[in-house]
Amino acid sequence: MSGPAPRRVLAVRLHGLGDLLMATPALRAMRRAWPEAELTALVGRSIAPALAGNPNLDRVLAIDEQDFFKRRPLRLLRLALSLRSGRFDLAVVFSRSPALRHFARLAGCRRVAGLGRPGPGDEAAIADWRETEYQVSEQLRLVEALGAPAAGEEMDFFIPPEARAKAAELLGSGGDWVCLAPGGGVNAASAMTERRWPLAGFARLAEVLHRDRGLKPVVVGGREDGPLARQLARWANCPVLDATGQRLDVSAALLALSRLVVCNDSAPLHLALIVGAPTLALFGPSNHVAVVPPGRADLRVVRSGRDCSPCFWQAKPGMDPRLGRGWGLPCGDELPRCLAEIEVEQVLAAAGDLLEAGPAG
Repeated sequence: MSGPAPRRVLAVRLHGLGDLLMATPALRAMRRAWPEAELTALVGRSIAPALAGNPNLDRVLAIDEQDFFKRRPLRLLRLALSLRSGRFDLAVVFSRSPALRHFARLAGCRRVAGLGRPGPGDEAAIADWRETEYQVSEQLRLVEALGAPAAGEEMDFFIPPEARAKAAELLGSGGDWVCLAPGGGVNAASAMTERRWPLAGFARLAEVLHRDRGLKPVVVGGREDGPLARQLARWANCPVLDATGQRLDVSAALLALSRLVVCNDSAPLHLALIVGAPTLALFGPSNHVAVVPPGRADLRVVRSGRDCSPCFWQAKPGMDPRLGRGWGLPCGDELPRCLAEIEVEQVLAAAGDLLEAGPAG
């Protein structure tokens, strides 16, 4: 970007905890490139805890994201008018939504950049938006085009000492833990539970890992995942600790204390990667290339073997996006959902590989 460095920057991401975590390397790059700038994040209230304690931000504005998704024009107009007082030089929209870029202009942002197709007046955009690329890399390319060189691809999340103490208290002393995250696929904008491996698989996995390897199962997730944890405990023939409903930083601390993490394509995946826990991630309709960093020795991915997988958003090269779930279309296959075809034995084999490899690094 030519001209002087921006003085006031608005970074926008409304929903998706994992998506916001994948934007943190770009936030860090902007802070290092423009140390004198005032950097404000505009985020949905449901994901704001992901930025707690982030030193790369001066301010976090947590708003009701449903004002956008339910199209509440008067509330959006009031928000835009209030943002105008911030006199932002630049808005960086970590989304493909043209509507969010239009909103940033309505809010008085003089320059607007974002992902997706370049639009009229965009300061920068990512032209090859339909190709499969790790989302962190994509967002770093965006801010690099604005004059903020990448400062590493590692995601940021900050766990205060009291959260670590709470996690240690929950787990108690003695023994190794396997952390299970059977939820995911639901956020403020959409619900796609097809991204979840069947709960019976998690229950059987917990039972076998407890019996054969002595690992104690603990379930993490939001308050809404409590029923999943309770059902898993009923099905598994072993004790299961329900740690759902904890604060996000406590959940991250639980992941850090675990010998192994098994999760769907969901926020716990990104948190586990941040804290360096050995992680086994299960993928069906969504594309692992877009959301996991390449070359991690502490990560294993188990995927559906279907020819049509992945079909969600950044789908296989050459796939017509109109046929994929990225356009909100249901899976047209009458067979079981693709994640249901992943066998427990496949997951156990990947888990054994991770456990025998030992701690990374």
